[in-house]
This record gives sequence, structure tokens and C-alpha cells, in this order.
Amino acid sequence: MLIDDLKNKPSFRKSIVDSMCSGLVNTTSFKEICDYVIDEKSYIFDNIVEFSDYYNEDDTQNLILPAVRRVWGLVFSKPPSLLKEDRLFLFYAFFDIDEFLDYFMIMIKDTKGCLSGFDNLDRTAEHLSLIVDNYIALLVKKVKDEDGCLVSKIRDINIKKVIK
Repeated sequence: MLIDDLKNKPSFRKSIVDSMCSGLVNTTSFKEICDYVIDEKSYIFDNIVEFSDYYNEDDTQNLILPAVRRVWGLVFSKPPSLLKEDRLFLFYAFFDIDEFLDYFMIMIKDTKGCLSGFDNLDRTAEHLSLIVDNYIALLVKKVKDEDGCLVSKIRDINIKKVIK
């Protein structure tokens, strides 16, 4: 089912989003992110099929919300265990759904066909999983590279998000 179909079928949308909430903390916030992606950002996925040279699935768009769910889970439900206290809160603050979606679209284009030699894998799911894992590693690197007062950095990021 395409993201646009989720816009037009509220009961189906609710059941899909509710099923994706299993095992997540702060499901209200996750549902808001899903609504935002479906209602406000679906246009960026219109041409995603052109990037799918080895995908045999019916439609690659079917994996976008699961990628959002995976990144959400890796940020808020199972964050990297090496992050503690202020660094963990900075990691949370660095997560931005718009940044992730932009990153996702760039990476899916830049890494097109990277798994074409793996005939026995679900290459689409693996490709999207690698993109998400790389984004999480990017956030961890940003946190590790941050010096100075982490509390004021967290505050500054949160202020920018509110203003945005």
C-alpha cells in the first residue's frame, strides 16, 4: 500500500500505525511522526521507484514507514548503550525526522544497487536497514564529537526545533 493510500484510508492507516507501535516507548510521539510523514512529506517519495533497480517487491514505498519505525526505535527505544546521561539526551535532541528523510532519500539514490550481488537476501529490506543503521551511527558520531556544555547544546537544539 502506497503512502498516498494511507492518506485516503483512515481506518487502514490507523491499523498500520498502531501495529507499528508495538514495542515502542512514547507511542503518541511516534504516531505524530507517522502522521507528519504521511500527511506532509509523502511527496518526497513519489519518485522512489526510480531508485529500485534490484527491488522485486510490489512497491518500495511500502518500506518507508517501517524505516521510520526502525529509526525511531533505535533512537528512543534501543539507543546505543555507550551513550549515558547528557550524551543520551543530546542523541535524542539530534534526531530530526526531516533530516532523516532527507538523508534517507540521498542515501537510497547514492547506494542504488549496492547489494545487487546478494541474490539470496531480501535486498530491499537490508538496504533500508543499512541506511537507518548508518544514520544512527551518524547521530552517535555527532554526539561523540560534541564538546563543551552538553546541556546548553541540548537546549539550543530544542529551541531551534520549536522555532522551526
